[in-house]
Amino acid sequence: MTTKAILVRLPEKIVQEIDKEVKKGYYTSRAELIKDSIRERIEKKEKLERDLAELRSMMGTLKNVKRPTREQRDQWAREFIEKKRKGLNLLRKYGLD
Repeated sequence: MTTKAILVRLPEKIVQEIDKEVKKGYYTSRAELIKDSIRERIEKKEKLERDLAELRSMMGTLKNVKRPTREQRDQWAREFIEKKRKGLNLLRKYGLD
């Protein structure tokens, strides 16, 4: 891979932070940190784009799914409450409440 040099002007505070990272030994040079940061940013953007494409694809399949009716949701709620009540009765029966 060929490389190309570019000039980047950064605020002094950012340069100081870069220098701290290099001094701690996390990077061998300013250039390495900057290249790594740019590479990481590009990878994050690409992952986000892939995730969004997958989500859009999933949304397309969800358009064909029917939403439950109010009666179905009410029935599910009643069933849930009944199961919870039975569980509480068992706990009480064995003194675990």
